[in-house]
Amino acid sequence: MTARSPRTVAVVGAGMVGLSTAWFLQERGVTVTVFDETGPTAGASWGNAGWITPTLSTPLPEPSMLAHGLRQVMSSTSPFHVPPTLDPRLWRFYSDWRAIAPRPAGALV
Repeated sequence: MTARSPRTVAVVGAGMVGLSTAWFLQERGVTVTVFDETGPTAGASWGNAGWITPTLSTPLPEPSMLAHGLRQVMSSTSPFHVPPTLDPRLWRFYSDWRAIAPRPAGALV
């Protein structure tokens, strides 16, 4: 952070973009407050499974997108990278997200 960079930031929206922005800002020492009317991933992010896809109009339009997404999560150069860790806070986040994530009718998971 430079001397002119903000030390405190408000992020509006707790979707994929808002939470990613908040995460990266916090990693850089910025104090972040996230505001959302309905809660994490309850708006636009739930319908597209958290994918930021400006060129695609339907969520996960083909099976190859799932493999592509998993590669992106594992790639350290990807903006969607989630480093493998045993951090209990991250596993708690995964657990909480899974508990509130909508599931299609007939889904096995």
